[in-house]
Parts: sequence; C-alpha cells; structure tokens
Amino acid sequence: TLTNVTVQNNSTSGSNGYNKYLVRLGANSVTSIVITSVAGANSDVVTNAIAKAEVVFIAGGDQSTYVNLWRGTALQTAVNARVAQGYPIGGTSAGLAVLGQYVYAALNASAQSDTVLQNPFDPSVTLQSALFNVPLLANVLTDSHFQTRDRMGRLLVFLARLQQDGMASAPRAIA
Repeated sequence: TLTNVTVQNNSTSGSNGYNKYLVRLGANSVTSIVITSVAGANSDVVTNAIAKAEVVFIAGGDQSTYVNLWRGTALQTAVNARVAQGYPIGGTSAGLAVLGQYVYAALNASAQSDTVLQNPFDPSVTLQSALFNVPLLANVLTDSHFQTRDRMGRLLVFLARLQQDGMASAPRAIA
C-alpha cells in the first residue's frame, strides 16, 4: 500500500475531494494542499510534504495558475527532486497539462481549434518549456478533455508551433 500520498491542488479554490478516493485505492494517508500564491509554493510546509510523498498528484484547475505560481519556486524544485528519485507523479486536467516537457500555459485565453487553425500565431497559443522534468514525458505535450472540447485542431497547431518556434524537433503529444 502507499503511504504519504500528496495531492497538489493549485486552483485558487479547492478541496480534499481526491482524499477518500486515493485511500480506497490503498493510500494510508493523503495530504491535499491548495496553493494560492508564490509564497505558498515556497513554503516549508509544502516542500516538506512533497519531500515525504510517495506519489505527487496535481489536480485540475487552471494551468496558467500553476505556471505563474510554481515556476522557479521551491515546490517546483521539490517535485522535480521527487520525480528524479523515482517517485511517481500524475495529474488530471490542468494537472496533466503541466507534466509534459512542453506545456500549453493558457496564459491569455483557452485556445480554440477553429481560431488557431485559422491563425496559428493567435495570442491564445502560449507554449512553454517543462514545469516538471518527467523522463517518460520527454519531447511530449499533453492535452486533456480532447474529444469533449474538440481539441484536435489546437493540438496540431501546438505541435507545429513547437517545431516552427525551435522549441522541439518532431514533438509528440498525449491527448
């Protein structure tokens, strides 16, 4: 069984909704943390919890919030250290979106397929390098809610832009 599973939920609001589910899967303990500031992402409470976690799970929310609040923080360093030590990481929705080597940061607005297919340089296409270093997701961009939100067009634009902008050579995607 798993112990000290940490759920990282970085929406500006949040709950411990995953706790019971993870316990039913076999976790002995779950810690949910809602981070609403850079100071929170740099707090000792957060980094100590991550340092003890056997699994880090990043819940959904808004990936621009993750990128803006976590990049360059102790949280980013702690999560990367845990992954480098071989501990698993996972996420759902926006939590998944920040796990690949390339991140659709959604800084300006949510990119819509019909818009970005007409203009691949639309301001909604905001791509960045990895927030976390997950070896299994090297050269990968992730995108969730793929079919439900008709994201095939935007994903193709993202992949083309990664290559066109020199960020990647032959990037791949998981959607």
